[in-house]
Amino acid sequence: FEERTLVPLADPLLSSPPHAMIALEPPVGSGQPPEVLLATASRTVLLVDAAEAQDQLLTAGPFASMVISPNGEFVALHAPREHALLVYTTDFARRVSTLRLPAGKATALRQMAWCGTDALLALIEEKEGAALLLIGPYGDCVRFDYAAPPLLLPAPDCVRIVSAHATELLRRARVDLFALARRGGPEESGGG
Repeated sequence: FEERTLVPLADPLLSSPPHAMIALEPPVGSGQPPEVLLATASRTVLLVDAAEAQDQLLTAGPFASMVISPNGEFVALHAPREHALLVYTTDFARRVSTLRLPAGKATALRQMAWCGTDALLALIEEKEGAALLLIGPYGDCVRFDYAAPPLLLPAPDCVRIVSAHATELLRRARVDLFALARRGGPEESGGG
């Protein structure tokens, strides 16, 4: 076992508790200290490390929840006041996509999970059941309806979807399968 060390972080000087928090692990062997993202009541996100707390100058918040992609390149934020899911690069230099959620008291975001490194799965609870929204890297969206809200169990390359009646595995299709489908399948490409 390697030796563990506690690293004190800078005081972010918050006037109220954060709405959400994510620990960003540094690359193994990099020697970099850990960092933490804090979603604050003041509509922004702070990046806190051992030396300072940096305001990322976001204005769409406050953010109720955040989730980081398995490769650490993206962070998804839920902005309930804006009825939106926002995806940024983890350095907040670029907003990658925005998805407007259905507004109203009968709809609530219950969970977010990354499916692979570039697709986000959002569980929406509605008055008449639930829906899973699969949001692609360019903001495109596919909806899956459920009678009751399932449980999302993320893994590095997929998401298990557990409901009262089934367990499903959602993962990205391989790129070569898309190329095969574009050509028209094995018959058209000389196979089979």
